[in-house]
Amino acid sequence: MSAGGEASGVRHDDDKSCQENIAVPTSSWRPGDPARDALMRGTLAGGRVASGQYCVWIVGERTPRIAVVWPAGLSARVDPLELVNAQDDVVAREGDEVRAGGGLGPVDPREPSSLGRQSAFYVMDELRVVSSPGHHSDRDAERSRQDHGPR
Repeated sequence: MSAGGEASGVRHDDDKSCQENIAVPTSSWRPGDPARDALMRGTLAGGRVASGQYCVWIVGERTPRIAVVWPAGLSARVDPLELVNAQDDVVAREGDEVRAGGGLGPVDPREPSSLGRQSAFYVMDELRVVSSPGHHSDRDAERSRQDHGPR
């Protein structure tokens, strides 16, 4: 697992606003690698923890904050929270209900991104947005139609 929460770059949009990319805990897992098959489903959320580090987690039905280790290549932008891939494409946004396969694995509870836990959910699948509170852009909807056909 790589260290998370430190600035990894600044992205400049056309409107000249800057969004800081932050590292999130990642594993070496990539599509095609062997994977566990437990299902995680919840709402993407994040915020600053006691150390002041910004962390990204999943809010589960019975668990208020699930520590997550994301697949290789993911990072996050804040204000608003967006999980992005290596090409800087938005994978999910704060408030999106997401699901992915994977399984629990050990983490260092002293790392802020572990949320004080000894295990985290290791995502070993494509993260899928199940539902969104409606803040995906028309560009994202068009990309989804191109990738998956009309809904």
